[in-house]
Amino acid sequence: VFPPRVSLSAGPPPVKRRPRRMFIRWLTGRVLSGIFVASVALLGVRNYLRKVMIADPQGGRRNQEDEPPMEPPATRQKLESNGGDEGGDRRSALPLTEMPRDTLAAALELMSVADLSKVAGASRLLFLIVGEVERRPSLVTAAGAPKQVLAGLSRRLQAKPTLGFLFSTDDLGDDAVKDILLRRLPPCCDVIGAQTDLQALVQDSPSSEDAAARSGATQLVVGRAKGKIAMQLGSFPDAEAKSFHIPQAICAQIADATSDMAAQAILRERNYPVGSEWKTIVLISAGVDPERIIRAFQRGHPGTAIIGGLAQDQLLVHSRGHTKVERRGVAGLALKGDVPLTALVSRGCSALSPAFRTRGARVEGDRCDEEGESAETDEAEHCLRIPELVAEDGGAVQPIQVAIQAQRNMRRVPMLFSGLRFGGDGGFLLEQVSNESFDRGAMLVPLQDPPAHEAVQNCELRFYGLDADECRKDLRRLLGHIKTQCEQRGDQALGAVMFTCGGRGADFFGDRHVDAKEFQAAFPSLPLAGFWAGGEIGPQALVEAGLEEATRTGRATLQGFTAVFGIFRAPLPAPRSWLTA
Repeated sequence: VFPPRVSLSAGPPPVKRRPRRMFIRWLTGRVLSGIFVASVALLGVRNYLRKVMIADPQGGRRNQEDEPPMEPPATRQKLESNGGDEGGDRRSALPLTEMPRDTLAAALELMSVADLSKVAGASRLLFLIVGEVERRPSLVTAAGAPKQVLAGLSRRLQAKPTLGFLFSTDDLGDDAVKDILLRRLPPCCDVIGAQTDLQALVQDSPSSEDAAARSGATQLVVGRAKGKIAMQLGSFPDAEAKSFHIPQAICAQIADATSDMAAQAILRERNYPVGSEWKTIVLISAGVDPERIIRAFQRGHPGTAIIGGLAQDQLLVHSRGHTKVERRGVAGLALKGDVPLTALVSRGCSALSPAFRTRGARVEGDRCDEEGESAETDEAEHCLRIPELVAEDGGAVQPIQVAIQAQRNMRRVPMLFSGLRFGGDGGFLLEQVSNESFDRGAMLVPLQDPPAHEAVQNCELRFYGLDADECRKDLRRLLGHIKTQCEQRGDQALGAVMFTCGGRGADFFGDRHVDAKEFQAAFPSLPLAGFWAGGEIGPQALVEAGLEEATRTGRATLQGFTAVFGIFRAPLPAPRSWLTA
């Protein structure tokens, strides 16, 4: 293995080497080889950029299907010799090394992720710029037949997706849906979805050929017929997504748990995402009551934003390249890290009574069940008992008397809500009123987080009724605040996922798809995907709240007649130097 030992004392004297000449020879060889490799790479990049950015004078991005077939070598040589113009108008392409980096990044942002992968392999410089472009958050939505959705996503997707939502009016186990998930998505992309009627706002809709679609404005796509899907994919490199499914049997165990802490322990034992590191959780339920599950996740961290809705039938969970379709249970998508999702809940109500001060209100340790009796649990689940209210003249009045009078003042929708406000600040927390809300003249209001004793003694109660005009105004006001807030903070809204009540339709508003249209009016060019829900999950709805409470976390519950939005936001990219110079 080792060479024989050589004696330095024997044999001819060693030859004197010239290290300087050898170094110069080595350096010359490396420089020449580097110049050769760089020349070949730049030649390929120059031809590609001439084809993408110079050959298209309109500056638009073309599909590969629209490109003409590649010319024979003789034809290409003739065109290159004429500067790319058959009329002899010679134009010299700007060398890649002399183009500003921001200019290259701006041009690459117009390409799809498939084109970017080809450009990244052309040179080290483009590889670095493509990596920078792909780290910027992005969100795209497509709706229609599965083939149309696949074509739309391939055309608009600008980076490797990390999370997504898929809503279908047909069987989620269809081969066309599986082809998109298993063959077209990377293993790092987590997706959840459901079989339900869908709504979507998309750009470049395959079925729309009007000027609005070509100008970048979104088009409303509604799916009730079979064979339609809406898919939303987002790329958020700084956020970690985890999709999961809670089977029906586990849901039953959680529902039978003696307390929310016991339910949370069941989730932790099975490695579901519970804890303060998970900032946002999206839950879609089918065939089970998710109320205890919502409280268990919320108990894991009071600051977690939980949104979602109840779907009609099947659930879909796609994780690590594997797809699971279930008919019952809860599908979830949890996010941690730099989470871009903001929760917004809207329910417009009009006041049906004045605001009353409560007298003798107290927090009881056990939450009241449907029969008005206390349900004994290992852990106290609180409710507020209000025996009487204080009228303007200082006299006492029972809450049930005020509720009866408020019910007589209702207009169209026979749905009564009670509003509680503690301490005189903030909006009124809305809770639907039913016969079980009263016990021997006193009113019982469920509480998730009981306030301090001083706040309870300084509590206000007011009754409200659902109102279509107020629903429009409230949603418009909240979305407008989000838009203004983004402008003030230097953020950009990228799109949204929506869960809206099935009752907020034409019979209620006198118009169809009002919630999606209001979002479109506030953000004309942003995508949206959502569905009609049989119950919505989100922070407890407020009324008469300030704009500072437009987006909230915590207090998640299952409620009705609300529009719940998860709005994706991200910081604006740094301004281009070639635009600001």
